[in-house]
Amino acid sequence: MPSGADMDENFRRLKYVRYADDFLIGVIGTKEECVKIKADITHFMQEKLKLEMSQEKTLITNAQDYAKFLGYEICVRKDYTAQKNARGEIRRHRNGNVVLHISREVIKKKLIDLAAMEVVSEKGKEVWRYKGRTYLMDSEPHEIVSRYNTEIRGFYKYYSIANNASALGSSFGCIMKFSMFKTLAMKWNCSVRAVTNKLREGDNFVVWFTDKKGERKPRVFYNEGFKRLTDLGTAKYDNLPYMFITPSMSLIERLLAGKCELCGKEAKVEVHHVRKLSELKGKTEWERRMLKMHRKTLIVCADCHSKIHSD
Repeated sequence: MPSGADMDENFRRLKYVRYADDFLIGVIGTKEECVKIKADITHFMQEKLKLEMSQEKTLITNAQDYAKFLGYEICVRKDYTAQKNARGEIRRHRNGNVVLHISREVIKKKLIDLAAMEVVSEKGKEVWRYKGRTYLMDSEPHEIVSRYNTEIRGFYKYYSIANNASALGSSFGCIMKFSMFKTLAMKWNCSVRAVTNKLREGDNFVVWFTDKKGERKPRVFYNEGFKRLTDLGTAKYDNLPYMFITPSMSLIERLLAGKCELCGKEAKVEVHHVRKLSELKGKTEWERRMLKMHRKTLIVCADCHSKIHSD
């Protein structure tokens, strides 16, 4: 039995969330009250704001059914599973929680829009098949990998707070990975297997290239996972990567480059890291370097690493 009265007539709450011209209102109350709220909002928009609200798109939905908002599907979970909390107490802590969900249709539409996938029917079932993107074939291999990385990061960052964000790895991430392989296979006129064998370095897929300065650098295909993010920090805005701009080198790419970022020597490198950039005062060369890079990690040779710890 529920510990509280879900339909308490004396308890009412309303939560309003808006982004641009899209808004969502959560109501603890009856459907009749929701109808009255919708009518009041329609009247307010017409009389005060001189705007017309679409009655077809403005729906009243039970909280346990999915409501679409900003690409997410939102509902209130009904789950009476009992589990122990951190204090060892048995509680139904999942019941009544708000759930953010990314739908299969959203993922499908994104992959089709990117031309990374086609949908076919096999034995009456819908099957997703990756495909190469012919319009990228004129780009350099490392530019192709960079574009895929940026698109994957951008999509994942937006949906990283979804409760099922980890499912992106087996759907969106997998299709994008093999679409990249297929695109490179078309460019090099070989098989997908030949591409994977050529690019594989341990658990990563790496394309080496020479930049404008003549330095040989690696470009690693996205390998940062699709873990759900629950701690978003104190950021007040979305910090998404710019589309189609070559991203800065990842930590793995900087390690593979094998070049000390302090003295420039090519040697076996190590990682020096700090907990917070705010701890650095800029009094030493390595501190100034990290502050300029805006990185909490610095790739250094053994000699520079020893010098840092002796400062």
